[in-house]
Amino acid sequence: VAEARTPLGRNAIRVELPQAERLFVGETYRLEVGGDAVLGASTRAGAALSRVRDFLERNDVFFNGAGQPELPTIEQAWSVCHLDPAKREINRHTLRGIAAILLDYPDVRCR
Repeated sequence: VAEARTPLGRNAIRVELPQAERLFVGETYRLEVGGDAVLGASTRAGAALSRVRDFLERNDVFFNGAGQPELPTIEQAWSVCHLDPAKREINRHTLRGIAAILLDYPDVRCR
């Protein structure tokens, strides 16, 4: 079993090495996982985050206020389906834009 880390020590991965008995004690080995898979994933996640941040600089998400008397339920305050149709459409546009960015990075997850 070997452990691989990015140069900054992040993203540790533990892997079984086939024929590990052929490795010599005291030697330094470089382990590449799918080429630059670990660094590539980090780079892709950073690129996705940068694009989402840039997009959100120009686009908003609106929520109803929890104290608004016309709210049908308190849960409406957390809903992106705003009671104002114009703001609801802006929210849809923003979420579609974020989804479009994430489709360019299928290995990146957003929560």
